[in-house]
Amino acid sequence: MPTIGVGTMDIRELESALGARYDGCYASGHMGASILRFRRADNVGLVLKYASAENAQALSDLEGNIHGYEQMKANGASFLVPPDVQVVNVPSGVALAMRDLGKNTTTLNEGIHTWRVVAENLEGAVRATVQRNEAWYAEEVFTHMRKFVPNDEIEARFRRAVRTQRNGRSALMLLDLTPDNMFVSGESAWFLDPWRQTTYQGHPGVSLGQFATLVRIYGLRDAQPAFQMFEELAVRRVSSILECEERASMTAFRLGQTLQLVLSAHVRRDTEPEKAQALYQEALDIMNDL
Repeated sequence: MPTIGVGTMDIRELESALGARYDGCYASGHMGASILRFRRADNVGLVLKYASAENAQALSDLEGNIHGYEQMKANGASFLVPPDVQVVNVPSGVALAMRDLGKNTTTLNEGIHTWRVVAENLEGAVRATVQRNEAWYAEEVFTHMRKFVPNDEIEARFRRAVRTQRNGRSALMLLDLTPDNMFVSGESAWFLDPWRQTTYQGHPGVSLGQFATLVRIYGLRDAQPAFQMFEELAVRRVSSILECEERASMTAFRLGQTLQLVLSAHVRRDTEPEKAQALYQEALDIMNDL
């Protein structure tokens, strides 16, 4: 068993802090965090995301998750936050523990019923978090998009489109809202691993565009009707809630699509260069249709 030390994980100190026993691990997170399983005496499973004190990238990612959950709660969407979330500070690092929710919606791949549950919960989040301030969301999205896309013409074109539209009120906008980060059980849905954002209020159409696009990129069950359902939610119902033009909601949805396409192209640039180019071209096509 690992010994205690700066940056060295000790399972025993984590067990003591959680009041639960170690029960194995999942594959490590893409930012370098360790993903561990624990089980409490009442047989409830917990997942713990651990960042070593020496791993700056993993710590930054974990701090972003913690901040994101706090903001989701503060904005009125606590029902999307996984149950039993708690921060665990130990001598060797920081961890974020929560209820083990099982497989994400990508892995489950159960089709249209799952997508309806996600859509219903996201619409509930829009209604619960709507604010009267106008949804000036573009700068937040572009800040993240610049990490993945070399073509500033995409940003310039969307800026022109957004400036000419009345965006209406704002509501919860979660970037990186993907089926990989969504978990469903019964009629409930939870969102994991939020990014750090300057603001979590914007146009929810961006989030819906990201989610629908990755369902389609992955080729998950009922991808096309799911895409149409999320687009309908973004353009019709969200427009009514935010009191904005449907054209503005369509622009937000298309921006979410574009963000996801350039992100997906970025992660495939070395392993699947032809697929990456096709995804990037699709992003350009969306821009050109604005």
